Amino acid sequence: MIWLLSILLTLNMAEAKGKAKKGRKGRPKAAAAKVVLTKVGACQAATGKKILLIKQWDLLQSTSTKGFKEKYAQEKNQTAIYKKLDQDVKAQALQLIVAEGCEGEITGEFSSTFNGWDLASLQDQSQRKGFEKIITSVPLKIKAKHGDKIHVICGDDLKQIQAGNLRLSNLRGWTGYWSKFEELKGHPDRLKPYADAAAALLKVPATTPMTELAEKVKKEMKGEIAALNESLSKRDDAFIKILKDQQFETAAVVVGGLHTADLKAKLEQEGMACDVLEPPGYTREEENLIQDFQRILSK
Repeated sequence: MIWLLSILLTLNMAEAKGKAKKGRKGRPKAAAAKVVLTKVGACQAATGKKILLIKQWDLLQSTSTKGFKEKYAQEKNQTAIYKKLDQDVKAQALQLIVAEGCEGEITGEFSSTFNGWDLASLQDQSQRKGFEKIITSVPLKIKAKHGDKIHVICGDDLKQIQAGNLRLSNLRGWTGYWSKFEELKGHPDRLKPYADAAAALLKVPATTPMTELAEKVKKEMKGEIAALNESLSKRDDAFIKILKDQQFETAAVVVGGLHTADLKAKLEQEGMACDVLEPPGYTREEENLIQDFQRILSK
């Protein structure tokens, strides 16, 4: 009798285990959570063309992420942008992506590198786990993954990128002098080396009074901000030209946050509809920097 009960118990356990396995096997996979970017603005226009202005915080193009396991603060926002565009391409809800930082259409012959990655090396990784987290140009990653399913164009102006970087570097330098002037007001001996250096750059006598020197530094800052804004505007004109020349229903422009206010205004002038989107993990680092400069100049 005991051996019979043992057999029945074993059979019941095996049946229950089989049902559990069958249930797990037959259970549908949970759908991937849809990535949602926060809408922070919109164009006051509505046409057949819709533009998604996606604000990105990206790593310097010259910083190589290839072969390294270092964590970057930019990973969260860059991954979110990739997932959003990946979903839209799969859903056939997007026909064009416009990238910053390069010129020309991204095709099989495209050879520019971003953070050590080119199109071919990204294609090699595109089906591997963790591809979405690679820090490089997001539009280039999308092209590597989807190929001819999506049209990707670099819409930037390389000459103006160089001009803007120079202006931003100069602006940081002049701001450094102005900050030292404020910090060391009551310490003339410690202030003198900075005052002498600023006077030499400005080509004025070292005896120039501090109040006058500070005003001259602020004047230089104003000039650099104006020149920086001009270079940004010319880059935005290049993006607008691409959008006007291409045929699409919905396009995404992946660009730094400094561009979005001007791009939004120019899209409205062209009668195009747009949404301004911020991904999770995005930081307004550059936007805040310009606001800091403006606050200094308003004093």
